[in-house]
This record gives sequence, C-alpha cells and structure tokens, in this order.
Amino acid sequence: PSTIVNLLVFSGADPVRDISVIWDVIQPIDCNGKLPCYYSVRWQDATSGTSGHTAQLSNNNYTVSGLSPGAVVTVSVQAVSSDSRQGPESHNTIRLPEAPSKKVDITQAVSQSSSEILVKWLDIPKDFFNGAKVGYNVSWFPLSSPNDFSSKQVWSGSVLEAHLTGLWPMTRYNISVAAVSSGGTGPATTIERSTRPAPLLQVTIRAQAQRVTVTFPAILSNVMNCVNVTAVALVTQPWATGVNHSICNASETSVNIPNLEEFTMYQLVAEQRPTDQSPKSLAYARVSATQNVTTLSAAPSKKVDN
Repeated sequence: PSTIVNLLVFSGADPVRDISVIWDVIQPIDCNGKLPCYYSVRWQDATSGTSGHTAQLSNNNYTVSGLSPGAVVTVSVQAVSSDSRQGPESHNTIRLPEAPSKKVDITQAVSQSSSEILVKWLDIPKDFFNGAKVGYNVSWFPLSSPNDFSSKQVWSGSVLEAHLTGLWPMTRYNISVAAVSSGGTGPATTIERSTRPAPLLQVTIRAQAQRVTVTFPAILSNVMNCVNVTAVALVTQPWATGVNHSICNASETSVNIPNLEEFTMYQLVAEQRPTDQSPKSLAYARVSATQNVTTLSAAPSKKVDN
C-alpha cells in the first residue's frame, strides 16, 4: 500500500483530553489489490509514557480519549492490504492545551459606591497560558452568603478590569480573578473587599398642625424590606407622645403620621427594616435618616374682640 497522506491530528470533543485523527482514504488501486485497505493506528504519549494501537480499522478517522492536559502525543498511521502487507507509516504530533499555570496579579480593587467595586489586574505572559488565550474569569460572592455567587468573563483584548455591580451595601465580598485558555481555567487570585454603606434615605417632610407626612424613594423592589417611621416629641410635655408607622409595599412612597400635638418639635427617624433575616435584606436594612420637625399651630377658633 502507498503512504498515508494528509494525516491531521487535532483536539477532540474534550479539547484537553481527546484527540481526533483523520487522513485521506487509500484507494484500492493504491493498496496493491482490488479490495480496500485497512488502517493501523498507533499513538504514544511522551508525557506519561502510555501508548495504544488498533489494527484493521476500516474508517479513515480515529479518536484517542482519556489523555492528560498538556500531553504530547505522536500518532502513526499506515495502510494494510487485505493480504496483510503493510505500507509506510505517516506520523504527526500534537500537544494538548492545558490550563494557565500562573496566577493573576490584581493591581486594584476599589469600592466605588454601596453597590459597585472596580477590579483591575495585569495580563499574564503569553507563555503561561499553555494554550490559546481566551481571557479572564472574575467571580465574587458575599462572605455572609457564599451561595449568592456571580461571575463574568472578560475576553481577550486590552481590557483588564471588571466593574462589579448590583452588590449589597456595607458587605464584604470574596473576589477571584483567573486566566482562561483553551485548556481550561488557571489558578485564581483571591482578595476581599467591602462595599460602602448605603446612602441615607432622602426623605421629604411636610408638617401640618397635627400631622406630618414623610415622603421617600420607593422601597427597593428586589429587597424584602419595610420602611418604619417613628416620631418622638423632643420637648417633654404630658400630652406629647411618640408614634410609629410602617409600610411594606414597594409601590407606596409616603407615610402619614396623624394625631400629633400642634406646635411641638418631633424627631423623625425613617429606617428600612428587614422583613426576613437574610444577609441581603439585613444589608439594606442599615439605611436610615433622622430629621427634626416642628408641627404648625392650629388656626385660632375665636374672632378677636374689638
């Protein structure tokens, strides 16, 4: 039989553990007979020393599975005629990709607000990718709730930073960055950073004679919280008492506190309180605002005597 031509070896279905081999079919006329050739395939893993062989293969393709990432494999294929005469061997060698072998150097991780952290890092050298460069994987989770795990991919290019958004206020996060190649994900570099406290509730207070209306932004719809408003008289008077009102409906944006004493200074405390004890709910519940307000005097009920 004649020599195998166009012997190609490339990564298979599992690009770090499988290889696929394909070659041109030997025609019967080139197999010194009227019958088609069979094929004999041998492979040798120079990294681990393992090898394999198959004979009388009728197809012009073969798959080797179960190799190790980074393996250097040489494949030899020869045609065999129906009367067992063997043609010359053709050879090809491939090195399977493997995961990057170097950790990423994180240069900056800064909390930019109560819900954002900016992370920057240095590009690892090309030789440490051990395969085609894909990019970087960034993952994070709050230490108080590891199951609330998030991740994002930063693909190849000049961008070496990730803007993490939607974080919980005043919460410490575990942040990891790892290089990714065609051979997998490399070792991660991990740091911890905390977000800033949530901003105070921006409340608007309108005082009347015996009523105060407190208006505030709608409750965050993705957090199970209530807004609780307490009014306590700052001047000690027998008839001036503290009152408390709460709402837990995200569509409501104001609380009316009635039955107050006229011309009395009250301290109003607006707090976002959790309706459950989840770490996310508790993080947002730290939001509060305190303001003092004086109720107005009621209009005189009697005309002035001339």
